[in-house]
Amino acid sequence: MSQRPAQHRAFSNLLAITLAASAGMAPAMAAADNTEATSIVIYRGEVGVIEQQRAFDLGAGNQRIHFDSLPPDLAPGSVRIRADEAEVRAQRLSHRPATATALLEAHVDSAVRLRRAGDRRSETVTVVSADPPLVRGSDGIERVEPRDLIFPEVPEGLGPDGRLAIDVVAEEAGERDVALAYTLPGLSWSVDYDAVVDVAADTMELEARATIRNPHAVAWDNARVGLVAGELALPDVPRQGRDRALARTMATEAATQPEAMGDYHLYRLTDPIDLAAHDRVTVPLFRREGDEVERHYAVDAGPAGRPGPRGQGATDGWQTAPVHARLSWRNSGGPMPAGTVRVYRRDAAGDERLVGGDAVRDIPEDERVRLVPGSPFDITAQRRITEFQRRDDEVHESAHEVRVRNARNSDVAVRIEAHPQGDWEMVEADADWERLAADLIAWTITVPAEGTRTLGYRIRTRR
Repeated sequence: MSQRPAQHRAFSNLLAITLAASAGMAPAMAAADNTEATSIVIYRGEVGVIEQQRAFDLGAGNQRIHFDSLPPDLAPGSVRIRADEAEVRAQRLSHRPATATALLEAHVDSAVRLRRAGDRRSETVTVVSADPPLVRGSDGIERVEPRDLIFPEVPEGLGPDGRLAIDVVAEEAGERDVALAYTLPGLSWSVDYDAVVDVAADTMELEARATIRNPHAVAWDNARVGLVAGELALPDVPRQGRDRALARTMATEAATQPEAMGDYHLYRLTDPIDLAAHDRVTVPLFRREGDEVERHYAVDAGPAGRPGPRGQGATDGWQTAPVHARLSWRNSGGPMPAGTVRVYRRDAAGDERLVGGDAVRDIPEDERVRLVPGSPFDITAQRRITEFQRRDDEVHESAHEVRVRNARNSDVAVRIEAHPQGDWEMVEADADWERLAADLIAWTITVPAEGTRTLGYRIRTRR
């Protein structure tokens, strides 16, 4: 477990819940049980819901309980309190930082130490006033600089965090469970995937990791954590910075199978985790093996049926056509939250080499995952329009060529895609073609080893 300041310990240590009597109320009793169950559910939109449950010994009648050291930027309107066999009458959320003025106000009529600038000795004085800062010493009352004062402690209720006071009424004395829940902006999670492709078997191993970020100066120990996949419409809440996040990786068991949560999916981490202040912790999410993958290369032949802009380095009308490596598989193991996929290739020696990556959206179960992890080095393509004829004001024809070069020592299959616009028809083509959509034509050709293959086609377009 990482080390952290005492004031930033998890709620089981940090959350000092006290019972206090207020004017006109019956004296309250101390909490019966210092243990606390904490759960954290984190959503995609950088927001989390925190819930703690504790047991209290309540007296009969009115009393006040306090939750201290809450994150100061929790959403006040989201605070929910449930008390077994007790009625919640009111709640007050306050946040008072431990500024010099606040410390002085809390120590009025109390003794503090005064160490003057340039003097290594200190003396005991009594605080008379906070504004202006006045103290009474052996020589009388004088004004001092707050930075010269040494306070014995930070009084309860002051600090970087917030405090919640709750007025409750119990008909009978006894132990009661009190649950506090609130929304906290800034908590976030993301997914990273390692896809290891076995080229010989055309199979893949997929490992998912979730990274959880806590930008707050509050920590939670032994918390049960759930991660919600899906895009929620959330209230506009301020986002927290992540500059001070410290990265950790926890070797825990992967999450359980996702649970349907209305329109979303909930991943419950199998083991509780410690989420330190300003922390970033990575945990396993799931692992899948044996998925069959399809790999192919695709050439973007651009718009068909009209001249396009000349590309960089165009010669004799030839323009560079992008070539992409594509990878796809059926997502058969359950929902796949949006994230970043890094693709590795396992070679004959068993070594895994990074060969590219891509971002994926949320993928439901049984839908295909499609990646474009990069562009091949040894497969290049060019395209050009060889003829353009305008038949009349409504109709024109154009002839196109796509040339693919293969510098490898083995044949490769390449898919060529063109994007016609408007009302079109194929007049002629050198190879069989497919109309995949109103604006998509595709050919699959074989390019010989260390050779070139040129595809020609003519298209007629009506406006």
